[in-house]
Amino acid sequence: MRILIIPMILLISFIIYLAFSNPNMIVVSENLKLNDISNQTREAIQGKNFWKHQLNEVKRLKMQLKENLALNKRQREEHIQLLKRIQSREEDNSFKSLTSDQKETLWATKEANMIREIKDINRQYEHSKQIVTDDFPELNKLMEKIEGHIKTLN
Repeated sequence: MRILIIPMILLISFIIYLAFSNPNMIVVSENLKLNDISNQTREAIQGKNFWKHQLNEVKRLKMQLKENLALNKRQREEHIQLLKRIQSREEDNSFKSLTSDQKETLWATKEANMIREIKDINRQYEHSKQIVTDDFPELNKLMEKIEGHIKTLN
């Protein structure tokens, strides 16, 4: 009998943990399937609250993607301004000891690196912009499915 007490305490502790915890990420597929046994158990215990939390996680992800786009846009603008400064060949105190050929090589290298960086940022920005412009169709579909599922739980 005493042998069973410890496993029972552990099992009860695990169930209590699942009853009051959240995965803090999206754990449902687009078909509202849960592949993880702990999340299946969590959903069975929490019911509607589990699905409300999942809906909030999808909304949070959508907001985070929009914020990332805004950040990427700012980075893009900052890099363009920096490239303009490089292209105007604003003097840098560290250049004083260099010959004019060395300065020209350094400026050309800086400009080439900056152009590469801007191209990368532009690619990321355009990709993010397309996702935001489409208003996250996959996330919206998932939100609709979760909202519909929540309504069936009433």
